[in-house]
Amino acid sequence: MIIIAEKIVSGGDSLAKINGKAVFVPQLLPGEKAEIEIVESHKDYDRGKIIKILEKSPVRREPPCPYYGICGGCNLQIADDEAQKQIRLQILQDCFRRAMRLNEDSPEAEVVYNAKIISGESWGYRNRFQFHSGGLKRRAQESIVALDDCPIAVPEVRELLKGKKLPERYGRLHVFNGNIAEESDFSTHRCVSERDFHRHEENDDIQETSAIICGKTIHFDVRGFFQSNIGTFKKAIEAIKPIVASYTIGVKRSQNRSSADSANCTQHETSTSGAQNLSVANGELLDMYSGVGTFSALLGDLFTKTTLVEHNRKALRFADKNLTGIPHDVFAMTGEKWVHTQAAHKNYDAVIIDPPRSGIEKPVMNWLCGNAASPNSANTSSSASGKTSAHAKQRGNSPNVIFSVSCDPVTHARDAALLTAAGFKIKTLMMLDFYPQTSHIESFAVFESIRS
Repeated sequence: MIIIAEKIVSGGDSLAKINGKAVFVPQLLPGEKAEIEIVESHKDYDRGKIIKILEKSPVRREPPCPYYGICGGCNLQIADDEAQKQIRLQILQDCFRRAMRLNEDSPEAEVVYNAKIISGESWGYRNRFQFHSGGLKRRAQESIVALDDCPIAVPEVRELLKGKKLPERYGRLHVFNGNIAEESDFSTHRCVSERDFHRHEENDDIQETSAIICGKTIHFDVRGFFQSNIGTFKKAIEAIKPIVASYTIGVKRSQNRSSADSANCTQHETSTSGAQNLSVANGELLDMYSGVGTFSALLGDLFTKTTLVEHNRKALRFADKNLTGIPHDVFAMTGEKWVHTQAAHKNYDAVIIDPPRSGIEKPVMNWLCGNAASPNSANTSSSASGKTSAHAKQRGNSPNVIFSVSCDPVTHARDAALLTAAGFKIKTLMMLDFYPQTSHIESFAVFESIRS
């Protein structure tokens, strides 16, 4: 059967229609005409595979990497680099338009339509990898592809692959630049008590490394989560810090940019509905899902105090080190537990939140939405989320502004819809293009309370 691809959706497959029914096909670009075969059939959609491309897109190219289609990564190599950026941006915008049910003439739609792209190098950018038994997993399989090169990797990692310098062992290897760490023998997937897990976590060896970001050294464990594209992450901080500084929180220091400049980042000209001139925020920041405190370490000098919430105790040990000289408190627990602590009753002027792929936990979302604006908007939030915590509403301590970071456009858009229904306005949307050659998308958004 013959289809014409309409667009690429989250996950990287193209979407087409057959008699009104959606069909998803990998390795096909928007506008391409192809003969396909249906390989899976479901009630509401089908999945197909390409038999032959009948009309190619002008942006299609031969994939530069010899492992394309074998290795499970880099599914957009078939499009030229600039076209890829637009494909990823369109995916992000579609997710937000759909979840927020935007009217084309609304202010929120304008923010989404005008979303900016923060990007860097398209090749040789990736600092962090998880290798499985010396290679990467095959596409849609558990078997391993042995590699002798990876053109998206930074030179230090490519040298490891070309020189076959990765340890020969079964299991997972964590690599950051030239640093290699083997997976701990203690599996967090084993059936162990929380007490035993935390006892091991405290005594477990740490394989520390660091990265310099905007003039500040950030320390972390090679085996822990950290940014995979340091070059573009620096550009993201350069763009984000002036936005954070543009919000007047507490005492305004007009025209004083010393704190905003302290990260040694080039400042981009960015405006929001906050102060038109960059002014230093002087209130309390809550960093939810803080990890090793990267955002707090780079943005915390704009605030009088920072509170970090993170369930991983090992990450918080690094956070304490990374926030040296910045007043801060840490809470080693999940967001779900934190909202029931006394600290959750405080008024935080700003929140920066970087949740896992599944998005913001429901109790945390309820806490954020508590009394964000008028009773009508709170009621709207209640219907959007199923229910809004009465406990959160009674506190009335919703932040003035939320700086939201996400590694999944679908859950980011879902959370955006809940926040806007509860009385926040989306003021900024950026695509953080950390993963060229792939369909993986990260994003940054600013949500401002109507009452602020």
